[in-house]
Amino acid sequence: MENSIHVIPFSGKLLEFDISGGGFVAADGRVRGRARVASGLRAKRPPKEQQLYSQPKTPNISNNLLLRVSDNGFMVGEENYAIERVVSDLLGGLMPRERLPVLFYGQSGTGKTHLLQGILESRRKLSTKRPKDVLINAADFARFFTEAIDLKATDDFRRRFREVTMLLVDDVERIEGRNVVLEEFQNTLDTLVSCNVPVILTSRALPKFPQPLSDRIISGTTIPIMLPGIAVREHFIRSLLSAFRVSISESAVLLATRELAMPIPAIYGAIAGMICKAMSENVKVDTCYFKQFLKNRNETARPSTSIERIVKSVAGYFSFKAADLKGESRKKTVAMARALAVYLTRRETNLTLKQIAKFFGNRDQSTIRHLIEKIELAQKNDTTIKSQLITLMEMSCK
Repeated sequence: MENSIHVIPFSGKLLEFDISGGGFVAADGRVRGRARVASGLRAKRPPKEQQLYSQPKTPNISNNLLLRVSDNGFMVGEENYAIERVVSDLLGGLMPRERLPVLFYGQSGTGKTHLLQGILESRRKLSTKRPKDVLINAADFARFFTEAIDLKATDDFRRRFREVTMLLVDDVERIEGRNVVLEEFQNTLDTLVSCNVPVILTSRALPKFPQPLSDRIISGTTIPIMLPGIAVREHFIRSLLSAFRVSISESAVLLATRELAMPIPAIYGAIAGMICKAMSENVKVDTCYFKQFLKNRNETARPSTSIERIVKSVAGYFSFKAADLKGESRKKTVAMARALAVYLTRRETNLTLKQIAKFFGNRDQSTIRHLIEKIELAQKNDTTIKSQLITLMEMSCK
């Protein structure tokens, strides 16, 4: 049975995708590849030479090839249903203090920044009064705090980030190792959560912060953002082809859905690149051309199936390092990723249990057998595991 698609109905604005840079630019001209400062506050700005909260400049995009595509929100399939529930609780004011802060983590291209921007926009539309919500990139948070120290304006800084109705921080891993900033960040987080003010964070992986801060974040709600599953990819590919006014057969669409197992921006880049190439060659994009494009792409880009390829794909999917899967970590998310990698290795290669056990840190063969049996049973009863396996097989076992 085909997975159903849910859409978290955010702003409904039009997005303009920038195929030359792999990111995308909104209709208002702002770059959406990285979070920009967005706040309901109207603080007085210091003189130009002492501006504490300088805004990033909008890049020149005049030379980029853009396509306007309707954006109705954040698409979720079975692999990301948990996100929908958490966002619903956040927007409905139903998130208790015990579940704060919220951390969304996933590899680049899974839509973390888009998710934060959508929550911010929805909050502004749903609120009767203009909320004092702040969306900021962690690197900017660190820069502003450093500037505040230099200007002896830390009180102003704290008022800006602690007297808010919601704080959304993108790419929190970018302040790893910056102890002074981390201390300020933890104090800000603790102050807000103690007042039941929602704090929402994103990261490419679980951040490696000092133990007290890591424990504080993990004690809240941590939600992995998985790569789009088959249903989401098919929906996006159909929408994209329609926007480009390209008509191809049903079999070609399904083929593309299977072959383009990657983040949404990468799917866009692949298809848009093909269409631009066809335009430059003055060739019409039909079913035959589309299938040939996919075939050529696979012949040049598809590596042979190997245990290294599988482990790399699984680690990337969960935003870990390959070494994490071969190591001794017993964290639940790492252990599950390791089990999936072991299962796929056994299924898709000719390696023996002994060889697999040696590759995964010289483990006991009985441990490897147990992991394989665990995943075999789990995929029968857990739709999330089943969906993850399908995506991972497409990524690593072509």
